[in-house]
Amino acid sequence: MNFERIKWGGIRHGKLIYTLFDLQQLQIAEIPEPSMEDVEIFKNILSIIKNSQSNDYPSTLEKNLSTALKSTKDERKILIEILACIDILKPASYDRPSRGKHDWNFVEYWRGEDKYNEEALNTYFGKYMK
Repeated sequence: MNFERIKWGGIRHGKLIYTLFDLQQLQIAEIPEPSMEDVEIFKNILSIIKNSQSNDYPSTLEKNLSTALKSTKDERKILIEILACIDILKPASYDRPSRGKHDWNFVEYWRGEDKYNEEALNTYFGKYMK
């Protein structure tokens, strides 16, 4: 699981054994305070989310984020899934169709019209958004 975590950002998201492993790794990680550059990158990510077209699916968001940060497709997908896990990407409805084959776990029902959840954003990142 550690190889998968390092290589692709994990591939078993949604499976409890991987969630446990991921949380154990987070518990022992040394996480530095974000730099000003990190904060600006995050603000660019939020701007891209805010400017999403109403009918954008998560895969469209993944492609759009490629301009905001140097990353791979897999890294952007994991970032999107994390933002969904903490309700920043929160669907307005779960009564929406899925499109094609995908491996989204937590963001499947988000659409561009949902933008981002400002309450969750302030809960987790409020001190950096000023």
